[in-house]
Amino acid sequence: MGDKKELILKAVTDGQVIPVTEVKDVVFSDKMIGDGYGVVPSSGAIYSPVSGQISQLAGSHHAYYINLADDNKILIHVGPDAILLNGQGLTSQVKQGDEVQAGDLLGTIDLDYLKSKRPDLAISVVFLFNKDLDLNVEVYPQDQAQAKQSQACKISYQELDNR
Repeated sequence: MGDKKELILKAVTDGQVIPVTEVKDVVFSDKMIGDGYGVVPSSGAIYSPVSGQISQLAGSHHAYYINLADDNKILIHVGPDAILLNGQGLTSQVKQGDEVQAGDLLGTIDLDYLKSKRPDLAISVVFLFNKDLDLNVEVYPQDQAQAKQSQACKISYQELDNR
């Protein structure tokens, strides 16, 4: 087994932090691709919870993939059906290949517009599964988290010895 690593993820936006199992998108709530937390947003700014590189950015500005220094990835995904809006109401401040620091602004969402089109705007923040890791996620639910300040979850992981 490799060294145990720990990440403390801050809230990516102001709002209510919930376990990812409460997000109304089965890809996230059933932990099909990763584990983490959700935020029901009360503001429109979305910030990076980690330092890394933007490895992928959805053309509709609803999903950001961030590569960590150890090649693991974090996905930030806006709302279950935001992709259906083709980018309307969403803007990105970053592009693929950009280096970001924890707390950097990734993009914004027009809450009023999106709520009128898609009432469920929960933002999922997940550590993507890697079969070579032992992963443990502890979520800190709270009603009024503050972006960049409130701790939303702790992720502990360790490489498995697959020799």
